[in-house]
Amino acid sequence: MRSRLVAAVLALVPAAPAPSQSNAPSPEAQAAIIEDVRNYSLNYSRSLPDYICTQITQRYVMALRSGQFDRGGGAPAWKQTDTLTIRLTYFGQKEHYTLEQVNKVPTKLRWSDLSGTTSMGDFGTIMREIFEPVTQAHFVWDHQARLRGRVVDVFSYEVPLDRSQWHLGYEGQVVLTPYHGLLSVDQETHQVLRVAQQAMDIPDRVALRRAETTLDYDYQVIGGHRVLLPLKGEILLGDGRLLTKNQNEFHDYHKYAADSAVTFDTETETK
Repeated sequence: MRSRLVAAVLALVPAAPAPSQSNAPSPEAQAAIIEDVRNYSLNYSRSLPDYICTQITQRYVMALRSGQFDRGGGAPAWKQTDTLTIRLTYFGQKEHYTLEQVNKVPTKLRWSDLSGTTSMGDFGTIMREIFEPVTQAHFVWDHQARLRGRVVDVFSYEVPLDRSQWHLGYEGQVVLTPYHGLLSVDQETHQVLRVAQQAMDIPDRVALRRAETTLDYDYQVIGGHRVLLPLKGEILLGDGRLLTKNQNEFHDYHKYAADSAVTFDTETETK
């Protein structure tokens, strides 16, 4: 099976909900938070410095028994298929992916030659598409939680099909799908620390029946400046026969230069 997630897609893994709704911001405060997040998200890519980092992608697959996917019952264990080491360069507000290693062995394969589930546009596209005026996403405050030691306001959101820009590519076909998800917003800075989305009503003309993604951001220091950048992410795709999972981690951020050195230390502690 060949599958490719061609849009900005990174399992809906929400922050743990608070036990009470008594700490909900006022409607006016909620609107102000969303407006701040909108401005931040639409300008996020333009605010980033040129940089280079290492992306480690561990890919897994699970074979499902007949009807198991739809019932949501217990499933066999995940089987890891490979580990990819990718040099990710952000230059001129564009991302460039170079596959360096497969299972820690140097490779001459190109990123575009890979079969299986891959993703692109993880750094700014996913947020921008949610907040662009054409999308008209509907936001509702859901709960308050803590994420990596910070208090976050978690908002649910939904994007209808006629406003969606989320394209899913699967077995040579590309479809547009509506989606919903959760945004975890730093209560102090109004920056997005986690974005998660899940496809709804995937068209029957493709075998794909499930598509979910989550992406976590954390602070990194590049050229002496503290910048909020992707920390880790996960992608789930399923067609009723197979369920695939990609776990992405981002390491070794540093300022881009033509002669930038790249290291492949994958032992960095995951937060």
